[in-house]
Amino acid sequence: MIFWVLLSFYLLICNRKNLKHFIISAIAFGIGVPTKESAIFFLPALLYTAHSQAHKTYKSFAVVKWVAISVAIISLYPLYATLKVELFLQKAVKNM
Repeated sequence: MIFWVLLSFYLLICNRKNLKHFIISAIAFGIGVPTKESAIFFLPALLYTAHSQAHKTYKSFAVVKWVAISVAIISLYPLYATLKVELFLQKAVKNM
């Protein structure tokens, strides 16, 4: 989790600020959250960094794109848990 969150921060604060860096940062954060759910606590700091580091001509576009990509990747986590039969059945298995 730490690797993905730090990679996301690094891509947001590096000197070259292309939209490509915002997209890869969102992908890294999206991978980091399912890795360990406590990564979600870094979301406010990452959103602030994305907002403050984006160029003024595409600031709102970059932040919305960052949020959309992160949410899209994080939303795949319930599907992954369902496919591994860990979403709802873990409590039932422990009680048996």
